[in-house]
Amino acid sequence: MIEDGAFPPLREGRMILPSVERDMANPSWESAEARILIARLSPWRDVDISTPHLVLFDEIRRSMPEAYVDFAFLPVAADRKALSARGLPWFFGRASKKSPRDFDVVMISNAFALELLNLPYLFSTAGIPVSAAARAKLDGLPAVIAGGSNASAMGSLVLESPGERFPARDALVDGIFFGEGEGAIGLLARLLSGAEDADADGSAPLTMAAPHDRTAAKRWERLDRAASVPGFWPCLLSRGTKRALSPTRPDTVARPLVLNGPSASSARLSITSGCPGYCSFCLEGWDRRPYAEAGLDRLIATARELRRSTGAEDLELYSFNFNTHERIFDLVFELNRIFRRVSFMSQRLDILASTPGLADVERAGGKSSFTLGIEGISSRMRAWFRKGLTDEAIDACLDKTIAPGVKELKLFFIAAGIETDEDIAEFAAFLKRADDKRRVRSPSTRIIASAGYLVRLPFTPLQYAAYSFDRAALDALGRRLGAACEEAGIEFRLASEPIECFVDQALSLGGDAAHRWLAALPATGIVYDGSLPEAAWKSLESSLRKEGLLESLGAEKSPDWRPPLSFIAEERDFKTLYGHYLAATRGQDRPSCLGGSCSACGVCADAEQIRSMTGHRI
Repeated sequence: MIEDGAFPPLREGRMILPSVERDMANPSWESAEARILIARLSPWRDVDISTPHLVLFDEIRRSMPEAYVDFAFLPVAADRKALSARGLPWFFGRASKKSPRDFDVVMISNAFALELLNLPYLFSTAGIPVSAAARAKLDGLPAVIAGGSNASAMGSLVLESPGERFPARDALVDGIFFGEGEGAIGLLARLLSGAEDADADGSAPLTMAAPHDRTAAKRWERLDRAASVPGFWPCLLSRGTKRALSPTRPDTVARPLVLNGPSASSARLSITSGCPGYCSFCLEGWDRRPYAEAGLDRLIATARELRRSTGAEDLELYSFNFNTHERIFDLVFELNRIFRRVSFMSQRLDILASTPGLADVERAGGKSSFTLGIEGISSRMRAWFRKGLTDEAIDACLDKTIAPGVKELKLFFIAAGIETDEDIAEFAAFLKRADDKRRVRSPSTRIIASAGYLVRLPFTPLQYAAYSFDRAALDALGRRLGAACEEAGIEFRLASEPIECFVDQALSLGGDAAHRWLAALPATGIVYDGSLPEAAWKSLESSLRKEGLLESLGAEKSPDWRPPLSFIAEERDFKTLYGHYLAATRGQDRPSCLGGSCSACGVCADAEQIRSMTGHRI
């Protein structure tokens, strides 16, 4: 228990003001039926615009009105130093000022792999064993589970035991939730906290359990019972689970809690789930299949409720590619009648190129900055990425977005490390063509090219590709891309560093070897806070080299190779992924079947999904 007044003032500010605390509607700590901590592994400044922690809060609060629900974030560097000097935990309840040890359940939302470097500190600074197997023998500890958009790439959290009865012999967390948690989070929180027991299928409450009983036996029993929730895997107790999909996807919290931060005046509206592109490098589309859209009437009603409940003046459309929605024209018009400003982020370039009037509507809706995710620097690389994007479509997008009134055009590329001299030359010619268009069509439009290094992610076709941890080669590639941009008079930025790419790759596919390094991380002092110190990769590379993992990741994978956590996918999924990988290696691009013809690529599970894709019309 932490004494009152022990916490120093935090430099990052206070996200829970008295008015926010009232909206949280927490009972007193002593009278709460359960105490649940929602943890983000990044600083508040980096996640205030995102919604996963708000989704968790909303689902838990509606299911458990008498629970005490709190938030924890990674403190910024100065605050971490001040907390450590006083022997205080880094991840603590921002409203309650309680340690993670004091809660019944800790729910961790993980957005990307590099955040996982901060997870061991949740345990070490709170005096909790980092090992789930060790915690299983101790009383007085919370159940710690993880989930989020990176769940499928959390293999480094688990020490697997192939061929054994259960696939894990240890883990950093007690359980992982895979997929979309809307509709399941509340039940999971009730079962894990002991607020109530449930039928074997998790469908109906039976009896109230003893509140706050955190004996090892009771915690083990609750984790075992929670295995009945689709998508949840208690790591040491179950053979596995499959990804869960929300029955109401895409979901938006219509009355979200509004924390005090820079984005407090903005709201987010989810208009689609998944992505119909199925690019070879991208986890999002493969992990959230099938693609789904919310109807126009439902979206407008939700938008009006968001406006009333939050007072937000700005709305961001949340979608992997917002312009895939069939009613995008109507959405832009109607939503701009409700909000002062509506932001549209990522969009498919083939749709932007082929849909008359779409760019004009976006500009009329207030869009003055466009981002074109071209990814491959050449037609060969775009085919390897399976983008389905022709030179003609890219030029059409340039014509639509280099225009008076467009202040900024951002061109995003992915550097894979296999680019040739011919690819670089094609990239340079493209940049010159883009700058020539700018000079003629809209000299005031600023063009910025940015590039990030490729990470081969699990459960994507490129999981089978060979990988090189050659920093000199990637640095040289980055310099060549920058030089091509400079020659064309276009600004250039690198969105990532090679060592970040290498650590990300190892955490995503490294399995046991990465797990052992991650578990010991607090002894090194390495933290991810927007960037990584050089020591991170040196330490991890040494560990991986000792275990022979660098060589295995550096080789092309066979069709029977499986990534960590492979139990979450069906066998047919791996056959489909490998087929797409082979097509990529042959330079066979994948034209989008959204509103087109079926290519029999194996992604769709049944005839209904095929009809949904091919019958789509904007």
